Amino acid sequence: MNEGDLLARLSAPAREGLTSLLPASVEPRFAEAAMEGVFEVGLFAALVLPLASGVAALHRRAGAGARLGIGLGSLVIAAALLGWLLSVPSDAIWLLFRRFDHAAFCLFAGLGFAQLGPSWRKLALATLSLLILTGYAGTPAVVAVFGACAGGYALLHLPGGRRPRNALLLQGAVMSAAYAYALTLRAGSPTDALETHGLIFLVFLRHISFVVTACKQEIGSPPDYLCFLSFYPGANGPVGGPEVYQEFSRRNLRARTHFDLPRAGRMMVRGTAQLWLAERIPISVEAQLASAGSLALWGNSLLLYVRVALMVMGYWALIEACALAYGIRLRTNFLRLLSLRNPSELWRSWRGSLTNWLIVHVYAPLGANRRHQSLNILAAFAVSAVWHALGTPFLTSDWSLRNAAPVTLWAALNAAAVVGHVHYQRWRGRPPATGWGPRRLVATALTLVLASFTVTLLNYQGPAIDQFPGYLRMLAGGSR
Repeated sequence: MNEGDLLARLSAPAREGLTSLLPASVEPRFAEAAMEGVFEVGLFAALVLPLASGVAALHRRAGAGARLGIGLGSLVIAAALLGWLLSVPSDAIWLLFRRFDHAAFCLFAGLGFAQLGPSWRKLALATLSLLILTGYAGTPAVVAVFGACAGGYALLHLPGGRRPRNALLLQGAVMSAAYAYALTLRAGSPTDALETHGLIFLVFLRHISFVVTACKQEIGSPPDYLCFLSFYPGANGPVGGPEVYQEFSRRNLRARTHFDLPRAGRMMVRGTAQLWLAERIPISVEAQLASAGSLALWGNSLLLYVRVALMVMGYWALIEACALAYGIRLRTNFLRLLSLRNPSELWRSWRGSLTNWLIVHVYAPLGANRRHQSLNILAAFAVSAVWHALGTPFLTSDWSLRNAAPVTLWAALNAAAVVGHVHYQRWRGRPPATGWGPRRLVATALTLVLASFTVTLLNYQGPAIDQFPGYLRMLAGGSR
């Protein structure tokens, strides 16, 4: 558990007491794992679920005046919790979602914000998001990225600013300037550079989606734009995900959404349990990189994928649950990663919001499956490869073109697999689909092997690039 979490601090004496009652013959690491399960998963279930259900029931049954009082009281509690969260931060923003005090904060803040008018609620969510992003990404990153986006938003209001060609040139210039600024930070402040790019990676995709919509329809209002752009669950970190503006707006900005607090509580418990289970799997990136032979490499890669899949599913469940507590519904990511049956399912599931962004803004405009489908799929993966490769200069001070090789191979391998699956689906002589049987087990196993490359190939970046040629040789059955 995160030691900054109020729950971890309050439960520490009880954990130590229960651990001391275990027989001396119990292995210490097993005892620690058991206590983690009891206190991390158990207390989430015992505290978050009743809290979420109770708050939802109280709000549903109260009259208008009582709801206002409940909202004000919730905001007071949320303000106190926010003060604690900012004064005792986690080591990274995704770790924040694992904390009980943050879960409680989301429940109370969401209930308080629900009493505001639509525009004020969106501005409150945007202000809170910028505050939290500043605490984790740093002021230089937030100012650079959101300043560039604000400039891009202003350019849309210029005469001709919404014409597609003008928008491409103007918005491209603004975003390129922000990326160039991040590159200039590498020498003097590599941490600021990395955090700036981390925000660029997801926030700029949201901005691009907004601009595309603005060029076709009316420009969204400033509260809509700010809420969409900055909403911090999913806006930063390795398990974040972009959103398509039209979908996000339809779900969350056009009308007041349903606050499904009991479901949010259940998702928090499920995500915490998945993370606890992932941490019990005895594999690490370092162990996979140091595999002694080809067979060990393949085995460690699959085991590492299982661990990472459980972790990203767990973290996304917590992120999505916190968003629900605010009354915001995100597109689901990292869905059923251990039971996928083909490459197309894999890319609708693994960071599915990015796949959806590519479908809406790259694949569909090129013609989707109506014409040149294979080329359109390759184009979508090419855009994804370039977007990922733009992050490689921030992982090492000694960058060269070879640092983009793992990302390029990853994109090419998956693009070929998806294209192959699309053509296989059109093949009239293919075997009929069946339930759970040998064919489905083989399909699931092959999909897991393909998915494992997403975890392993992308690890060979930064200083680990020197090990990449040896990895390829071992993959083919040779030696380092």
